[in-house]
Amino acid sequence: MKKSLALLLTIALLPLTLAACSDKQELKLGIYVSENSSASLSLQSDNEFRLNGPMEISTAHFGKYKIENGVLILPISEEETVFTIKDGKLIFESGAWLENWVEQGAEFQLSENVEPMNDDSPASPNAGPPAIMVEDILYYSTGKEIPVKIDESAFLGRIASIVSISQMPTENGQANIPYADAPYSKYEDGIVVLMNEKWILFEARY
Repeated sequence: MKKSLALLLTIALLPLTLAACSDKQELKLGIYVSENSSASLSLQSDNEFRLNGPMEISTAHFGKYKIENGVLILPISEEETVFTIKDGKLIFESGAWLENWVEQGAEFQLSENVEPMNDDSPASPNAGPPAIMVEDILYYSTGKEIPVKIDESAFLGRIASIVSISQMPTENGQANIPYADAPYSKYEDGIVVLMNEKWILFEARY
């Protein structure tokens, strides 16, 4: 009789045990980029985060994140932006600010092209401006959209590597914006980069 009761209790508790295990999702530090590259989320040590909207608006939110029962929670503008953690990815659930650019259910994946953070990297509030290095010159985003059509034959190249948002590019074809393989081209005295199907102007600072 005791064995039967123990067996029934084990069967009854099994779904709860499985549910608890499913909540323990692994989440690595780094930069997670949305499916359409319209937003990115940097998770750093000490639970620091930086959430970026489209690079052309040069707007970001930062603070301290928390994880509860397989859910990533970011406090933004007196409300919470929520992601479900699933198989190493982040699934966007809710958040009024981010909903301007990202649909509910969109996946954010850890970018493999982003160099890992190290202990000497500055915290999110010290992040540098959006920039790209072309022909040994740093060009900085103006946030200005240029209404032009540029043929692929006129491309100078594509973004070949990405560094952390808290760092500046140090080699040609490198940028600190989450747009891997985005084309760039010469425009007057600056550079334009294709981001979210818009050519955004970058200018050198002399």
